[in-house]
Amino acid sequence: MKTDLEGRIANLGLGPRHVPHALFEAVSNSIQAIAETSNSCGKIHIKLIRDCEDTQLVTSGSGRGPEPLGSIMEVEISDNGVGFTQMNMDSFETLDSRHKVAIGGKGIGRLLWLYFFSDVEVKSCYRINGSFRRREFIFSSNEGIRVTRDEGVHDDNPEEGTSVCLRRLRSDYR
Repeated sequence: MKTDLEGRIANLGLGPRHVPHALFEAVSNSIQAIAETSNSCGKIHIKLIRDCEDTQLVTSGSGRGPEPLGSIMEVEISDNGVGFTQMNMDSFETLDSRHKVAIGGKGIGRLLWLYFFSDVEVKSCYRINGSFRRREFIFSSNEGIRVTRDEGVHDDNPEEGTSVCLRRLRSDYR
């Protein structure tokens, strides 16, 4: 059986009110990744990257006057969870994966990312057999998954975790 990724994403039929669902999916993945580690101090960072060129004036309720806010262009979610282990990567590569079905996963969260954003950059460091590996890839609807790095880590103090950057929010959803 073959899959048309662009067609599968288009068939989701979502609207602007569903944009937060893409962010919810990324944050949920971070929470689940932290739960898989022995780390008792889980951290998730969410960074909104705005367009400086597209500044809008929004009146604040504080009486200080307008505050400039550009459109959100990208969202980066990073965590210190288990990372993109081979099992997690295999699941990511499988549409409608049942890997997380026991905790409510349906295997479509990453499709929501591409419905609203042009592409996704993933950087991850994970443990395997006592050593660390770094995996990085770009996920897009026209190319699928394009691995840009998959190698052993030779740093003195590698940090386990993942950064997911949802890039280039489509203009009709800003």
